[in-house]
Amino acid sequence: MRDQSLNDEQRQAKLDALQQEISSLNNSLQEAMSQLSKLVTQLDLDDDAVVGMMSLAMS
Repeated sequence: MRDQSLNDEQRQAKLDALQQEISSLNNSLQEAMSQLSKLVTQLDLDDDAVVGMMSLAMS
């Protein structure tokens, strides 16, 4: 937003592209967390293993 070398239209286009990328990354993260949750359920892990796995996933 502070890049003075861009005009308003270019700045908005860059901002839109960055917002789309963030949205895409967020969707991918949500899908990965959903798959991890399904795996935890399938493996029937104990609470300590689940806490450890989630801790690793969030780091």
